[in-house]
Amino acid sequence: MFSRIIPAGERPRGTRRTECFFCDGRSFLTWRHFVPNGCCVKIPLLVSACLAGEACRYDGASKPHPVIRELVEQGAALPVCPECLGGLGVPRPPCEVRGGRVFNTEGRDCTLAFQAGAQLALNVAQTRGCREAILKARSPSCGYGRVYDGSFSGKLCDGSGVFASLLREKGVRIWTEENAPFELFAAAVPARSGGSAASEKLRKRGVLLVAYGAGNPQSAAALRRVQTAVQKRFDLPARWAYTSETLRERIAAARMKSDSVLKALRRMAFERYEEIAVQSLHLIPGMEYDGVLGDVELARRELPCDIRVGLPLLFSPEDAGSAAIALLDHISAFRSGKDPVVCMGHGSSRHGASALYQALAEQVRRMDDSVHVACMKGDLALDDVLAGLDSGTDERSLWLMPLLTVSGRHARHDMAGRHGQSWRSRIEEAGFLCRTDVRGLADADSFVELWMERLAAVLRSFDDTHAGPAGQKQGVCS
Repeated sequence: MFSRIIPAGERPRGTRRTECFFCDGRSFLTWRHFVPNGCCVKIPLLVSACLAGEACRYDGASKPHPVIRELVEQGAALPVCPECLGGLGVPRPPCEVRGGRVFNTEGRDCTLAFQAGAQLALNVAQTRGCREAILKARSPSCGYGRVYDGSFSGKLCDGSGVFASLLREKGVRIWTEENAPFELFAAAVPARSGGSAASEKLRKRGVLLVAYGAGNPQSAAALRRVQTAVQKRFDLPARWAYTSETLRERIAAARMKSDSVLKALRRMAFERYEEIAVQSLHLIPGMEYDGVLGDVELARRELPCDIRVGLPLLFSPEDAGSAAIALLDHISAFRSGKDPVVCMGHGSSRHGASALYQALAEQVRRMDDSVHVACMKGDLALDDVLAGLDSGTDERSLWLMPLLTVSGRHARHDMAGRHGQSWRSRIEEAGFLCRTDVRGLADADSFVELWMERLAAVLRSFDDTHAGPAGQKQGVCS
């Protein structure tokens, strides 16, 4: 065995802890990491998807490793490909790191795509609490310690790939398939599927919904409807946490309860919830979503709960299709005819997040070329949308609506306000008759359904874990 139970005199009173290989024999893990036989149940290992047999390499092939494939099949490892998440196709020109940048054989600088994919893959790792990784050696994304030198001559130099460097900054322990202690990882697989499925099904389970906050009655009512829908569909208690400190203070001043993510998780742990599904009502994996992941990581370190996080609506460009369908369904509730519609998103300065907005905009335009997505930040500027609208008629009108979760200050002030810098004023100055609908996405059944699908994936992952290897599925939840 690779773990041992620490005698009672050597551990904090009231806990059952162990030393194990995965924490270097030095750190203590709380009792939530154990199955009845006393073995350590490791948080999923992160692995390069090509090592798991996925054909995602630059040449359209894979580099399967038998132990890694077994770990993935047993649900003990989580495969990711940062380059595919960054939007690079399969196959694609080979890339190498040179001078801190990534270039392909055609001389194109692909650094931004590699960085965007690395950030998305990091989000995956953080949602599952991965603290160890086995990555593909020498890869410009996953290589660790030694990578190709950028000359495309097969020469190696000291250094690491973009994703490996980011993981190391976040404290993740990294091996490559060439130096990983596979005999110990393989030994962990039986422990992960141990325990009684019947007893696990009795574990107390709850849902924590997360939003920026609700600063007006309409927003609060929309979030209450989401909470009611979740409780009715899944027959589980659902709580709220708000990421905005300002709104939490305002709600507290009105003598109403409002928790941060960390405080809400602590409260649920105190109430003996053992499995907590966290679902944020975010559109993209931006700064706010990162904050949710950070709070969840802190909670995982101190609380005896299994905490898992659902993905935002747009986690990868492949999600743009379902989001576009939901958006057009939302628009059909107030628009008649083919008047243009401008949807105002928050936007992001991150390359990866901006690419997700761009993917949504392209999908929407393919389905309805009179619907446009623009953002307050990033590349999709309102002026560019207005310049592209048809100006051949004397009477021009369009609809303006928020691409935001709730109808808060951005929707009511920055978008629909009457001051000179609002989007409404700018549209009217451009010669359009502007009509507004300030309802947020949480008011639309189509978007609520998408969030509930994300949440359902998290809840299925709990059930799949209890079912053991035969019932586990990859990719249903991050």
